[in-house]
Amino acid sequence: MSPTPAVAIPETTRDLEAYKLKTYRCEWQLLHGAVDQYGNNFEAYESSSFPTREDAETARDKSATKNIYNGMWVPNNAPHGYCETQIRYVEVPLASSSAAPSGEAEPVAKALDDIAAERQRQISAEGWTVEHDDEHDQGEMALAAACYAYEATRTEHQRSLDDGFAPPMWPWAERWWKPTTRRRDLVKAGALIVAEIERLDRATKG
Repeated sequence: MSPTPAVAIPETTRDLEAYKLKTYRCEWQLLHGAVDQYGNNFEAYESSSFPTREDAETARDKSATKNIYNGMWVPNNAPHGYCETQIRYVEVPLASSSAAPSGEAEPVAKALDDIAAERQRQISAEGWTVEHDDEHDQGEMALAAACYAYEATRTEHQRSLDDGFAPPMWPWAERWWKPTTRRRDLVKAGALIVAEIERLDRATKG
């Protein structure tokens, strides 16, 4: 099965239910394929699709073994020759989609889309449900957002000096402090701000 042409991998998969202009479905494809001895000309002979990269990685861990010499994942059912396992992000067009946002709207839509997806990930993967968020009524989520936003202003050198330690104003246990890239940190900050706004709205209605 030939894989759908891949695009650049974003920081997170998109939550299409949160975005009204649904022009594509996002997938993480786990591909088992053949390569030459130099790792070129990847040609998939088996492909599976998953809604998140985490799901694809879980499936990969069950179906492939990591080569300790070159770090490549080799499928356990490799039929012959040189084989490799890859995970690719793809956007599959929807047949019934409406017109895609054009021009200057696209970067904005992608940024908002990624924030919506991160908000959904926080709920489904981290377990930060509405009930959980309502317990943090002292501005913790806004403070956590500020920490991630501030982290995104720092240089790579400054970030490396922290050695993974959370900033002093981080409101939760240090194991929940997970900075990565500057853009990803801003996406997390945006999602936490959304969570705090939603909490405030529920408190006002209550």
